[in-house]
Amino acid sequence: MLASKYRMTAVQAEAAQRQVEQRAAQDGLEFRMDGLRSGNTRHAHRLLHLAKAPDRQAELAERLYRAHFTEQASIFDHAALAGLAEESGLARGEALSVLAGNDYGEEVDTDEAMPQALGATGVPLFVIDRRYGISGATRRTHHRYSSARLGGSRRRSR
Repeated sequence: MLASKYRMTAVQAEAAQRQVEQRAAQDGLEFRMDGLRSGNTRHAHRLLHLAKAPDRQAELAERLYRAHFTEQASIFDHAALAGLAEESGLARGEALSVLAGNDYGEEVDTDEAMPQALGATGVPLFVIDRRYGISGATRRTHHRYSSARLGGSRRRSR
């Protein structure tokens, strides 16, 4: 999948996956890139909006990442998502109710529009002041440099 999406050879895609795993390991994270499932994450994003009000969004996001990248579990079907939401402190029934309808669909649409407006072409995307985006996996030093430059340009523009 990675090879076709980014027009790489299979060898290049495998090397890129190993690099991601190694970078994650340097930060104490376990990523298992072989055999990742793919699918539509819209329902997971809707649940993340549900998790905002009870202040469980960080827990749910962490649980979704761990399920997908470490455990290689599905984050695409309703039953799996409801279970992960419950493990994160949300009510399973409430999660299933959201998943059965289109609650938080407009919020997800808004979330999707911002990166497009900023010209993002990769993930992750870091948004600063809702005006600037740093797209794709970059080194921390790039973020520090970008933040310093954006902060300086903001001061000059006032």
